[in-house]
Amino acid sequence: MSRFSIIVTSYNQDYAKIRMTLDSILAQDIDDIEIVLADDGSVRNCQTELSDYLDSRGNSKYELVRNNHNVGTVRNILSGLSIATG
Repeated sequence: MSRFSIIVTSYNQDYAKIRMTLDSILAQDIDDIEIVLADDGSVRNCQTELSDYLDSRGNSKYELVRNNHNVGTVRNILSGLSIATG
C-alpha cells in the first residue's frame, strides 16, 4: 500500500500536457507515491504511451483507469479513488 495516491483525471487531453503533469509529480521528494490516471472515455486513447512513459521513468506504482464513455468529472474522480491505495 502506498502512502500517497495522486489521481490525475483527463478527458481528451493532449499527451504533452499529461506528461508535464506526471513530470511534476515524479519530481517530488516523496518516494511512496502511487499515480492513478483516470481517463474519462477520451476519443484519443493514450494509455499505452503513458504507461510506456512511466515505465521508462522507473515508476512502477501506477494504475490506469479508462471509462468507456464520458461519465463526468465527479464519477471519473470516484473511479480513480476506488482503486487508489494511499
